[in-house]
Amino acid sequence: MNSDDARLDNALGQAARFNRDVLKELNWRLMGKAETKYLNTAMKMDDAFLALIAERPFGDLTITDVCRKACVHRSTFYAHYDRMLDILIEVGDKTLNGFFDARFSGERVSLEVFLHSYLLLIEDNPALFRALFGNASNYCASSVFRIIDARVTPDSFAIPTGKPLDTKYPLMFMASGISAVLSTWVLGGFEMEREEVARLIMSCVSGVDHEGDA
Repeated sequence: MNSDDARLDNALGQAARFNRDVLKELNWRLMGKAETKYLNTAMKMDDAFLALIAERPFGDLTITDVCRKACVHRSTFYAHYDRMLDILIEVGDKTLNGFFDARFSGERVSLEVFLHSYLLLIEDNPALFRALFGNASNYCASSVFRIIDARVTPDSFAIPTGKPLDTKYPLMFMASGISAVLSTWVLGGFEMEREEVARLIMSCVSGVDHEGDA
């Protein structure tokens, strides 16, 4: 190969590498824009769902209602969700995670602090939690378990210590009980004051009467 051929091969190689880098950058930017559009569309539908759930019971809402409110096509809904229950659970996740991330900033708190915070969140979003407890009870119990497991100090409730497997099942039992009390409270029309519900749950968990505690 003479020097001209070598220079040509080198130039072609550099051009090919340049084109690959440009394509990678373009693809990355397009994917970023597509992802942003996807997330923004999901947020529009979530906001529409929250607005609708404040007006009508979850069972009366349809996919068409959400699409009209969010100004999206029905096919767009199905690109994000399979059914109405999926958007309910997604909104529940976003509400719970956003609230506890902002309130606790990754720190672990006592069970009592968690309960008072969770009850406050429920009171501030009654329509959403009526829909969750009324239509996604398994999700509610599992979310209570997940939050307690990640955010509550283990020494604030009576769970046997030992291997992780030894702790998991009693914690699941406790989370299911807490969720059942909350469900009765929410679906019963908030007949008890928030502080009374917190004292009741703490008494059940600890076996100690918390009457009169703050």
